[in-house]
Amino acid sequence: MKVTIITVCKNVETVIEKTIKSVIEQDFPYIEYIVIDGGSTDHTHSVILKYQSQINVIIQETDHSLYEALNKGIKISSGDVIGFLHAGDIFNEIDTISTIVNEFKSNVELDALFSNVVFINDNNKPVRLIESEKWNVNKFSIGLMPPHPSFYCKRLVYSQSSLFSENYKIAADFELLIRLFKIQKINFKYLPKVTIRMKTGGISNRGIFSYFTKTNEIKRALNENQIKSNYFLIFFRFLFKIKQYI
Repeated sequence: MKVTIITVCKNVETVIEKTIKSVIEQDFPYIEYIVIDGGSTDHTHSVILKYQSQINVIIQETDHSLYEALNKGIKISSGDVIGFLHAGDIFNEIDTISTIVNEFKSNVELDALFSNVVFINDNNKPVRLIESEKWNVNKFSIGLMPPHPSFYCKRLVYSQSSLFSENYKIAADFELLIRLFKIQKINFKYLPKVTIRMKTGGISNRGIFSYFTKTNEIKRALNENQIKSNYFLIFFRFLFKIKQYI
């Protein structure tokens, strides 16, 4: 079994190296690593090129959006299972991919899995823990989904479904997961461990404007996929997240 890891980045010269090293230092030998640089103007690409012998595919070109770049990575991937590791994020342990692979090998009917994610600040201190054990598909209606960075899915599933909708600015991952879980009804499981250490300050966590943009896009995604909800439930989804903060 081969696993494809896709990293999309732009102007992240201070954090991209630790992400790359986190991938190439995994103890699982069959990793296809794809790095897509969306036209960085700092030294990001120079850092990437330091590791070009250990990266299978490097693309540097302007993208219209994060989701266009992610789709690009999926389309050229050749792994049996696909995962994403964003710039600044790292695997929690050196055997994270091995653990994920073992789950797929032990259940040939498994289409996807998700796990727990911890957020770390600039001082590498944990500030938030997302535990996904109690998540279920009904929670889409209140704007909650499994943490997408922990989501590993068979490439065949992506080939049977459309990819990320590039008409979304922030919530295309939410909309895609709705289709996979609710419409396509993939076979999934929860892995009870932390797999990813995420850097705070992602695209969907950049202040009140991002919060309202994401809320509107979540409501739109639910409407487009015929899931009943309302703004009251979606706006106050943060109440369900309070216990995540450390």
